[in-house]
Amino acid sequence: MTSVYLSIGSNLGRRELFLMHARQLLDAQAGRLLQASSIYETAAWSMGKAGAFLNQVVMLHTELSPEALLHTCLDIERRLGRTRAAKAADGYMSRTCDIDILLYGDAVIASPELLVPHPGIAARRFVLVPLVEIAGTGRHPESGETLIHLLATCKDQTEVQKWGSPTAT
Repeated sequence: MTSVYLSIGSNLGRRELFLMHARQLLDAQAGRLLQASSIYETAAWSMGKAGAFLNQVVMLHTELSPEALLHTCLDIERRLGRTRAAKAADGYMSRTCDIDILLYGDAVIASPELLVPHPGIAARRFVLVPLVEIAGTGRHPESGETLIHLLATCKDQTEVQKWGSPTAT
């Protein structure tokens, strides 16, 4: 069994239901879901005026290979209504469900299909805040930095607010 951390997000429709369904499907198809961070709301990162995202990080134990996990995540996104079309001019599109593999144990993977650890971890507060909540003392497999340190030194100043909470982090 390998411990993996996945980021899930949604900025279309009933966002909280898409996160719930993603968690359920991940638990049923990808491995045993062991932890889930709080849900956070953030402005759509690098997406202009798109609707705000709900984001969450989950940790699960899986027996799937990294590539099989990727394909399972892509299948779950499709089942939850995500369509992949040409990217918008700013590089991103709104979506019902987005699942990214952040960490796959201590593995460093660079294939045409998959990069792990996710290359955007250190640059995105909407990923780091929930990741630190459930794995703050963990280390980035390439840099060796703690996830807490990555959050403290992150240049992204996007407001990350616990969903349903008036206090931003």
